Amino acid sequence: MIPYYEKNTPRKMCEAIDELGDAQDMKLARRPWNRFKATLSSWWLVPSAKQPHHPFGKYFFDWGDDNRETIVAGLYVEKGLDEALRVVYPSKKGAKLMMKPDWAWMNFIGDIENGKIIDRIKEVAENLPVNIEFHIDGGYVEDPAMYSPETSKLQNDYYVLEYDHKEGTVKTKSARRKGMHLKALNKVTNLNSFVKVMKEFGDDQWIWLNVMIALRFNSPREAGFEEGAEVWSGVDIWNKFLSHFADWVK
Repeated sequence: MIPYYEKNTPRKMCEAIDELGDAQDMKLARRPWNRFKATLSSWWLVPSAKQPHHPFGKYFFDWGDDNRETIVAGLYVEKGLDEALRVVYPSKKGAKLMMKPDWAWMNFIGDIENGKIIDRIKEVAENLPVNIEFHIDGGYVEDPAMYSPETSKLQNDYYVLEYDHKEGTVKTKSARRKGMHLKALNKVTNLNSFVKVMKEFGDDQWIWLNVMIALRFNSPREAGFEEGAEVWSGVDIWNKFLSHFADWVK
């Protein structure tokens, strides 16, 4: 059974984890997806006050479904465009989407390929009551000067994959195939094939990618807690899941 979070919105989960991060001297900054509807917005915790925050690995807290019955939380890393494209698209706005060596993606994809992240996922999954999910959305960018990773999200392909550590499988939980740019994810059946496809995406100069290693929680927004359900606090979420991915929040 999916555990409940003791409170009922991504914002409140973000605030709880921020306090725990402060205790670890992580110096995280809260950033809403929609500052005009902050109460119900998705939220990031970013290890920097700089904007835009695409280069940084961060924690993300979002609704897990359209009815706002679940919340997902996890590590969130963005793959930008290859720096070689700066020659083709020299605009100031487009330049902000070009990756530099200090982007978190560089370390993240390297640790996927060398097995460090995969080993961490396996280790953490052993002690969780539900499966870890991979939320991946993205698409090709034709003109960086006309592209915004925030406002263009709905036009991206969006996959949710689920890792079953007992079976050793990775299966597609849901998929929104807008441009079929991420169709390679249809071939993923286990962590080895997941690594292979992520490397293919990493080698693609033109594709923008948002990757989240996530855990899903029920939200007691209206119905309250189901009798006998497991209820997690912010401390539980930190200790059992998010803290294990702090190495990539930078």
